[in-house]
Amino acid sequence: TTHPVQVPDSFPPGANREEPYYISVTVLENSLEYDISAGMGSGELQLLVGCYDWFDADQNTVRVESPGVFDPVTTDIPVGGDEHYSTYQVDLANPTLTSLDSVTLWVSAEAGMDYEGFLPGRPTSIYMPPFDVDVEEAQQGQNIVLVWHPEEPIDHPDRTENNDIEPALIVNGDGEVICSYFWWEQNSETHIWNHPIYARSFDYGHTFQPSELPQWVYHGTDQIEDQCWNSKLTLGSDGHAFHSYWAPCGHTLQAVPLLPVLDETCSHTGPIMENAGEMLYTIDGYPMMFGDQGGTIVMRRGDFPNQAGTMTWPTYDGTPYVIVAEALLNYISVSRCTGKTSDGRCHLVFWHSGLPYIRMVSTIGTDGTTWTAPTSVFDGLAEVWVGGRDPGLWIDDDDGFHVVWAGEYWWGEHALMYGYSADGTDWNEGTSFSNLGVVPVEDGMNDTQVVVFDAFDDTWLFVCYESGGNVYSMYKKFEDEEWSEPIQVNEQYPARVPDLYPNGDTGVVFAYEADDGLVHPDDEKQTDIFFKLAEFVIQ
Repeated sequence: TTHPVQVPDSFPPGANREEPYYISVTVLENSLEYDISAGMGSGELQLLVGCYDWFDADQNTVRVESPGVFDPVTTDIPVGGDEHYSTYQVDLANPTLTSLDSVTLWVSAEAGMDYEGFLPGRPTSIYMPPFDVDVEEAQQGQNIVLVWHPEEPIDHPDRTENNDIEPALIVNGDGEVICSYFWWEQNSETHIWNHPIYARSFDYGHTFQPSELPQWVYHGTDQIEDQCWNSKLTLGSDGHAFHSYWAPCGHTLQAVPLLPVLDETCSHTGPIMENAGEMLYTIDGYPMMFGDQGGTIVMRRGDFPNQAGTMTWPTYDGTPYVIVAEALLNYISVSRCTGKTSDGRCHLVFWHSGLPYIRMVSTIGTDGTTWTAPTSVFDGLAEVWVGGRDPGLWIDDDDGFHVVWAGEYWWGEHALMYGYSADGTDWNEGTSFSNLGVVPVEDGMNDTQVVVFDAFDDTWLFVCYESGGNVYSMYKKFEDEEWSEPIQVNEQYPARVPDLYPNGDTGVVFAYEADDGLVHPDDEKQTDIFFKLAEFVIQ
């Protein structure tokens, strides 16, 4: 084998090594954005260009340009590579953007100018096909503020003639905000009728539409003071709301909205309890209704479940289970004091008359028939606390436990207390609890409520409570230490027994019983149910 004959003045082999045979581009960063309202663009591009060459790949000059958008940028300093290729970083800034259209880029790699003396002063370059990068719409800075809408009464035909009392709130499986309450009418000097009714909001608590008065469901009594109370709501296995409460004729449960057949809508569950109305459903749809009587907390469990999708409720007395029986006077709360974790276990917090303890019982399984012994949530410090009452409970989406209650100092003042446990078992009095401040109290304090919800990528905590004839609220982000100052929710008239619930979108809805402000015969006070929405908005 012999070498080919050399042609005079032909290029030597080294003449083919100057320009790279392939280049590639990787976009490391693209922050290009265009503000439509301002008509201005901004941002930067950072590219990594790879030059592949047989020899001396680090002796190229990389050039990137986008006519009308970026001035040309060149670099001849490699930032990486090996014997076969070198990489060059190119930074482009100060773009001239006129729209959200993508930007076209041209990339080239220019070789040296020697060519072993054959073509002196004539560099060659390699170009890659042009490619586009996206431009994002500039987002205005989000200023999230809490807006308090004006309070409004929940209206119905007989609102100005009778008392509306004891509201409770929930969001059902269809996203409707439900407010259940009672109105009672006195039809003689001694006899009254208690009517449970409800209103529904289809716009996240901005407005409420009253239901037709369910005249076929009522509770009569010859004692004026025997008014239905301790109104509570929970969701059944089919996403429908169920209303439970104390009635003069027994602990009562009914579906919301009401069905026209009494036996399918209303069920009494055994003896009249001192405090009753709290309820939950097991994951299999069995209702559990709770009440306390003389130091014993009794749960009555339905003998068969709610039929999912039908909203039917069969009449039953239920099977009783004693879940707390001690020498102490144990009371379930007027507040919402039950909750369910994602594993299907049910939980109830309760308090003790004249003692500083807040405690909790939980189901051992998911059928609701077996419960743990009471465990301590808050034991109190003997030298400071002499009472703790009316705990409210909320279990968040991560199965974290949040409780609020009214604590009483030995010198007579009351404080609103908040506690958090990530799993419901680790309660440390040094780190788990916060004193939200001393609050004035008339005739004790009840209906301390807490809710947790997400809005605009933050988790928010709201509490509300009744104090000195008014309803107050405080709130904070979950991760923050400081709470807001107390905010008076009711606007015009003395208010009591508040409830609140996330509206399922951006905020919370409050409902409370308040004087109606009208003049009535014999100067007797009448009460109405008012609601108020507080929601986060972007400004």
